[in-house]
Amino acid sequence: MKKWLLMAMAVVLTGCGLMPIRSRVDYESLRSDKKTEFLKETTGLTLEKTELEFYAVAAAPMEFKQYYQPQNLTQGDNINLLFKKEDLLPGDILLRVNDLAAMNNVNIASHLDSLEDKAMLTFLNPKNKELKVYEVLDKGILSQLTFSSETKKVAVVRVKTVVPGSQGDAKGFKEGDYLIQGLLFNGQFYQYFAFSSIPTYRASAYKETLIFDDVEKAAVVLLKVFEDKQSLLGTEKITLMIESQLTLSIVRGDQFMFSYIHRIRGLGVGVKFYCPAGFSCGKVLPRIMTVYQNSDGARAGFQEEDLILEIDGTPVKTSVEAIEKIRSLPLGKEINFKVTRGLKIIIIKAAKGLVVIE
Repeated sequence: MKKWLLMAMAVVLTGCGLMPIRSRVDYESLRSDKKTEFLKETTGLTLEKTELEFYAVAAAPMEFKQYYQPQNLTQGDNINLLFKKEDLLPGDILLRVNDLAAMNNVNIASHLDSLEDKAMLTFLNPKNKELKVYEVLDKGILSQLTFSSETKKVAVVRVKTVVPGSQGDAKGFKEGDYLIQGLLFNGQFYQYFAFSSIPTYRASAYKETLIFDDVEKAAVVLLKVFEDKQSLLGTEKITLMIESQLTLSIVRGDQFMFSYIHRIRGLGVGVKFYCPAGFSCGKVLPRIMTVYQNSDGARAGFQEEDLILEIDGTPVKTSVEAIEKIRSLPLGKEINFKVTRGLKIIIIKAAKGLVVIE
């Protein structure tokens, strides 16, 4: 899993200002038809509700818990979770055996009996929506695992259509994919300068575990990850970045897989200045450390090690001055940047806009 809160390592040129942290848009309050319309416009996906049938545990040996593999640990979680051993309980739903989706069209007992090597099994706890993953090394333990005679119907969301070239298409969604369960981390990250020179950060984040048993619920989750315009509305003059990381459990054909989506976005030119922590930040030259791909800055021609001399005719002498100046720029308006590159002085025309880091 990619490291959470990478924002603390990446300062995108969006300006600086201290604002209270708050949700920027409430997708849940949208009408049902608006959610689906907004989702298709944003991601190119249309969804429909359906059901799949899986096997539910009838009984499991106590020894099963020694093979438990902790999942989805993130910054701030209790380190004791690393050593936690989770019991497999009656009613837990078997989703996966290795890469095979354990649906009702599979004779699961025969399949488990045929395994010659270790098995990776994933179960869904229907009560807390969490996944349980076990790497079982003893085939004798597998033989003691029994399932209910009747399969369990699980409400899921199916990807009905994917628009070619859309964000959903780029992230690998396929028509016919079944979305089963998800784990969403979402956060907001502000940067401002205390005493006009010291870079200071404020952040808020939350973790949400979901079962995709409803189209509207799935649409809201995907909008939180992929929608940028509304989520960044009103942040033109502050340094706000939004980070989303979504882990999806997907059934595709007879295969069970995990999909990982990670996006950081904010408003700016798309370059990162050298700006170390401490008082020196207000004294260092405004030299570019990083140019983010697919940003307006990259398209305009900024390069690493470029030294900014002027922005829109205003001289800038430090990283703080450059960031504060760009913060004040209007969105979409092309501005002249006077830059030193090696022994040359050049003019680069660039506009402030959406910056996405994936």
